[in-house]
Amino acid sequence: MNFLFYDLETSGLDECFDQIFQFAAIRTDENFNQIGEPIEYFCKLRSDVLPAPIAIKINQIDVRELDAKGLCEFEFARSVEATLQGDGDQCIIGYNSTDFDDKFIRFLLYRNLLPPYDWTWVNGNSCFDLFPVLCLGYSFGRLSGIKIDDGSEPLRLENLAKCNDLIHEQAHDAVSDVKATIELAKLLREKCPKLLDHALSLRDRVKVRQIATANDVFCLSTKTNGYDDKFLGLNTQICDHPIFRTSVITWKLKCDPANILDLTADEILDRMYAKGDDRTIDVGFEELKINKSPMVVPFSGEVPMLLRDHDLCVRNLNAVRANLAQLKSLAGDIFNSEIPERELDADLYVGFFQDVDRDQRGLQAFRKDPMNFKPSDFTVKRFRRQLLRLKARNFPDMLSASENERYLRWRADQRLGENPPDGCLCWTEFEKEFLEAIIDPQLTERQALCLRGLREHIAKIHGREITS
Repeated sequence: MNFLFYDLETSGLDECFDQIFQFAAIRTDENFNQIGEPIEYFCKLRSDVLPAPIAIKINQIDVRELDAKGLCEFEFARSVEATLQGDGDQCIIGYNSTDFDDKFIRFLLYRNLLPPYDWTWVNGNSCFDLFPVLCLGYSFGRLSGIKIDDGSEPLRLENLAKCNDLIHEQAHDAVSDVKATIELAKLLREKCPKLLDHALSLRDRVKVRQIATANDVFCLSTKTNGYDDKFLGLNTQICDHPIFRTSVITWKLKCDPANILDLTADEILDRMYAKGDDRTIDVGFEELKINKSPMVVPFSGEVPMLLRDHDLCVRNLNAVRANLAQLKSLAGDIFNSEIPERELDADLYVGFFQDVDRDQRGLQAFRKDPMNFKPSDFTVKRFRRQLLRLKARNFPDMLSASENERYLRWRADQRLGENPPDGCLCWTEFEKEFLEAIIDPQLTERQALCLRGLREHIAKIHGREITS
């Protein structure tokens, strides 16, 4: 088995409405020795995306350079998909990729009518995130030989690279980050081989399920538990997910189930997703996705000494046992609730697989000959709409005059106006963020160049000047 290490740089943080600017990957053998040259693709800035100026400041990408050397997003997506699928039997590794890079890849492929998930499993492929491995080692004090600083985020890739003298030429450059991730994997293999072997074994869904369900409690190391708890928590199984066979519903034992027993499922949902001051209680339901290599460990005698709140966990476990039937019923209602429909670019999770089943022949024909495929050749309305948007973004010359006019009106109203979907920057927010970024007295020459390039490109494409 080979490994494919990869990383992205993006226009912002929202996988639905931002886009990938740079994709980089390096293949290695099973000992993390590089095979071949780095793979790197760049993508032109789409005309319906206002990049977050803070993202440009961080990744220092000049959108004018993207326009000169980048691929249109459709060709970029096809190149990325081919690289990720490879020849099969490869483990695709990122750093903090499960909740960021992997999502961006899914939505890139979805927008471009390519299979969003196949690359993660086809021909024996698997996915893996190195960041949770460091979290697990941090939880159990198993990072002997790896230096960690005392800063606020010691497990950030750039901090680990600096402390351990790993090659990391430029943080937030995709190729450089990939190389640093490979060096970190080598360091783990050398210093913490048992930790790495256990983590890699958790790609086996059967093993993960067995650990999570064999006994009353199990340990889960995840970034959602935070640095204060060294990422470590104690969970207990409640029930299988009512919809997804690859998920188990668990309860975080630092949470008291009494806080929700008098609430309805809708009231609990409101509190689960509330933020800031609106989050009055911590709801203990936690979905364990067994196909995402969660860092689970069986409970052992050392765990009480590692947990800050072991006695509280024991009390809450007794309360869960006493109210298990009610918690199972609530979990069934909560996790069986319908996902609300969203704007087309963000609507991957509602009815997608049913639509794929209904239009399998159309999708296969499109992927064989995308340039000669017409929206009317699709049966499903979603795919007809996506194809028109895909052509407008990548091949506008293929649109009729009326189609082009409709797209430009949609772009002005729904993307560049004052009321875009949640996750998009409206023009006012974009302008405000740009002006805050450009006056930073600590801007490097490169950062200032990239921000000026962004202003110039936006003015050229949209005829709108950022007023200072």
